Amino acid sequence: MDYTIINEINKCRGKPIVGAEKINTNRFRLVCRDAERELSVYYFSCPIYRNIDNKLISFNFEHIGDIFVFNGINANVRVGQHCTLTNMVGKIELQELEIIKAQIITTKDMYGDLREALFFKNCEEQILIFPTCNGIAVQITTTNLYKMRKFRLLTDKKYYIWGNGRYAALMIEDRQPFAVVNAMCRGMDNGDSFVPIYCYLEEEKDGYSLIIDLGAPTDFQGSKQTYIFTLDLYTSKSIFDTTVESVNPDMNNSYGSLALIGNSKFFGEQWLYTRIDAAQLLDLRYFSVISAKLYAKKYSGGDANVNINKMNIPWCSFGNTWNTKTETEELVGQAKSEQGYLVADLTKIIRKILYQNGEPDAGVVLKPVNINQNAVMTATADNYFTPQILEIKLSID
Repeated sequence: MDYTIINEINKCRGKPIVGAEKINTNRFRLVCRDAERELSVYYFSCPIYRNIDNKLISFNFEHIGDIFVFNGINANVRVGQHCTLTNMVGKIELQELEIIKAQIITTKDMYGDLREALFFKNCEEQILIFPTCNGIAVQITTTNLYKMRKFRLLTDKKYYIWGNGRYAALMIEDRQPFAVVNAMCRGMDNGDSFVPIYCYLEEEKDGYSLIIDLGAPTDFQGSKQTYIFTLDLYTSKSIFDTTVESVNPDMNNSYGSLALIGNSKFFGEQWLYTRIDAAQLLDLRYFSVISAKLYAKKYSGGDANVNINKMNIPWCSFGNTWNTKTETEELVGQAKSEQGYLVADLTKIIRKILYQNGEPDAGVVLKPVNINQNAVMTATADNYFTPQILEIKLSID
């Protein structure tokens, strides 16, 4: 199975793309011709071309001798006895998985998407390793109902630790991570609902301990549990976002990969601030915008209706918290559920950006219509497993 980034576009479109450009003119996007005078442009929240050969990312492992190899945006991933991720900045190795007799299979991830993965068994665990855009997603199913799972991370140099329990990052310097672990979620026995999990890093003499916390903040009972976390080497983004929440009013979540928009017992009321890097759109300013939609993978089907509120005042994705949040402005629409995504219509926003020749825009806030409804779990722009996609349909006048 050849699974590329185009599969992600096909899922949100609901049909295959045709006439895709073959030359990379922007690291974040793919352009395809829908009709004689219409184009569809797809911007991903992270780059979608590999630095090694300038080709679109292909989510497939290659079996070479005793190891499995995958190339992401700038990460070379090698899976042998351990999982090793390397780029020009450094190297990191995930240990304690005890990888034995791994094989490449095509299977569904815990969210129901068909993907290629490495599969192996380890005592009471069944483990799947999926390629992401710049690292790996580790999905573990186990009958051992422990509340925490500990791994070791070895690096070729020292970094300082940054995190908030949703993510844990090894930082080169302020606002510049080398690697980010995101604790995503675990599934309940019925398989159709997910709850957040947590992760922490602790420095050791010869590396770091990675702790995946499965028990907080609620106890879990069942015959088995499946959970997933990601390890990615950090890259630039074309979409900037962060969540803010009432339960943790001073917390910033700039590197977190999940949002629970609405109300939940975990985070209280949560909003998602998001804005597009307007500089990425500059060469589209001579086209007419038919429509523009932001697609965020929907992991859990809460019943919360989500408003799209325009922002007029700039905000910082690294400094925004519930206590310091920038207040929203006019209501521009309501997000919808389509093809397994939460979809926000940003047509007015993108038209304004292009009309102003790429001047920065303050973006929008996705917030619940009614805080008494259950939150919708979606991917943020820091999600390398299911990155956000901005679809812009253009007409050639």
